[in-house]
This record gives sequence, structure tokens and C-alpha cells, in this order.
Amino acid sequence: VTVTKDVVFAKHGDVSLACDVYRADSAGPEDALPAVVFINGVGDFGDSPLKEWRIYQVWARAVAGRGLAGVTMNARRDHEVDDLTALLEHLKAKGGALGVDGSRVALWSCSANVRVGLPYSMEHAGPEVRASVIYYGFAPVERVNPTLPVMYVCAGRDSAGMIRDVHAGDGSRRAVDDDPRP
Repeated sequence: VTVTKDVVFAKHGDVSLACDVYRADSAGPEDALPAVVFINGVGDFGDSPLKEWRIYQVWARAVAGRGLAGVTMNARRDHEVDDLTALLEHLKAKGGALGVDGSRVALWSCSANVRVGLPYSMEHAGPEVRASVIYYGFAPVERVNPTLPVMYVCAGRDSAGMIRDVHAGDGSRRAVDDDPRP
């Protein structure tokens, strides 16, 4: 896997936000690959940006090994939605230079990152977002996007509170119940 590190996708004063792009060595430089964006929905922690966490690097390498581009990102605390939007706009406008097809993106979020990933997927995602993975976590949503394929994983032995929230929906249940699909 080839990693292109610290690609700046937005600037806010003295703060530069960057992403890392993971691609299979077998992909040619002209190949614009569909991407999986690993959402940073909690913001970076001082000296420990989420995109530098080993598990995010491993996940990005795993999708790159399957012929997709894996994209990890920086995000500012309390501005995670804005920063995700900026990254997606950057990938649409300049992804080709990185070997990324910014018009074919899947969003992936887990744990506390779901607080941004689930509402963004359901309520804000543009046509470039083709799928979403919600991997153990919960966030209320106002509506469900019935056209977006979603893989929602809830571990049966997760905390009782988490399981209750996922099943009750804390407001999103209504949206799910109103969904006309079988």
C-alpha cells in the first residue's frame, strides 16, 4: 500500500487540516479509485490526531488492499461536520490528483465518531456518498435517507444503554417506523 501523507484539504487561520490517502501499489497513478473516508467525528486530541492512530491506519490499509482508496482525516473539535464537508468537497474537486474518485465515496464511522457519521449520512450526504458503515455507536437522526445503503453494526453484548438507544432510536425510531420500505 502506498500512503500519501498530510494532504491539506482546508485551512482555518493557523490550523491546517490534512488527510492521508492509502492506495494499493497495484493501482496506477491515473486510476481514480472509489474511497472509504474514515470519519473523525470527535476532533483531534492535541498530540494524538485520529488519523495517526494505528487502528485507523490499519483500516485504511485494509480497504486499499481491496482496491479502494482509504482516507483518514484531521478534524477540529466542535467543527467535525464542517471539516468532513470540506474533505468531501476537496475530494470531489481535487481527488483525481490523489488517485481518488471523489464522486464515489463510502463513509465509515465507529464508536463516538458515529455522533457525526450517522446524522451526516442520513441528513447531509450528497450524491457522492454511495454507502455508509455505522460500526457500533448511536446518534439521533431526524430522518432516514432511504436511498443510501447502510451497514449498521450493533454488538449484541454491547453496553445495555447502547443497545437500548440503538433499538429505541431516541427520536430516530419515528423516522425508521415511518419508512415505507418493508
